[in-house]
Amino acid sequence: MQSEEISPEDKAKAFHDVIVNIKKNSIEKLAAESGSSMESLDKLLKAKRTLQVLETKKYTI
Repeated sequence: MQSEEISPEDKAKAFHDVIVNIKKNSIEKLAAESGSSMESLDKLLKAKRTLQVLETKKYTI
């Protein structure tokens, strides 16, 4: 059985996908658990802005 080499680009894409999915799950949990207070909404908005940055960021490995 031959082991297939994974390209650096594929590794970087996989890493990016994992980071984005973790942040999305975190936001979903925060939204489900938070109330409607201004503090909770502020945390949620900050998390969503962070996700937007992460989605556009390019990683290299």
